[in-house]
Amino acid sequence: MKHSKTAIRVFICDDHDLLRKGLRSLFSTEADLEFVGEACSADEAFIQMEQLKPDVILMDLLMPGTDGIKAITRICSITPQSKILVLTSSQESDMILGSLEAGADGYLTKTCSPEMLIDSIRRVAQGERVFPPVIAGKILDSVQKKGQNPMLTERESEVLGLIGKGCSNHEIAVALHLSENTVISHVGRILRKLSLDNRTQAALYARRRGLV
Repeated sequence: MKHSKTAIRVFICDDHDLLRKGLRSLFSTEADLEFVGEACSADEAFIQMEQLKPDVILMDLLMPGTDGIKAITRICSITPQSKILVLTSSQESDMILGSLEAGADGYLTKTCSPEMLIDSIRRVAQGERVFPPVIAGKILDSVQKKGQNPMLTERESEVLGLIGKGCSNHEIAVALHLSENTVISHVGRILRKLSLDNRTQAALYARRRGLV
């Protein structure tokens, strides 16, 4: 099928050949989805990410080599503009929260329908976060138990707190003994994870959450 000029470029990272083949076939029926590459492991995906820079990456968490959660963190640094949609068999809370903390934009299980998958890819590509009710429920339960935002790592929470105090990137770097480039990366991930547009919104968020 001919793809539109604004087609969503999708990359598949999964170690099951049959699933990858099925997804390629599914995408070929959608004019606004374009399959651009695949990998059977995260390590293989890393090699392709910098060149391909797909719009959406479908990522399994249970693969040989580098585990999916660590892979998400690395891919976010290689191609921060790409959206990552987890497609895996696990519904374990630790896997879900770990994915969110690493930078995933959505989480689906492999029992989802083709229609849900296609819709989720489109929504993630538009900047939405996608979590079916059962996954959202597990996230909420964990938030209530831990009393914290599962989206952010401990370091990101520290950076957010300093943003709330009005600190510049340089001041944050000095306070936390980091390079300014590292701080900039942290700020970008914070804005992305919390669906915020700028530092001002991040500062307001930090103050509302009592991080200042």
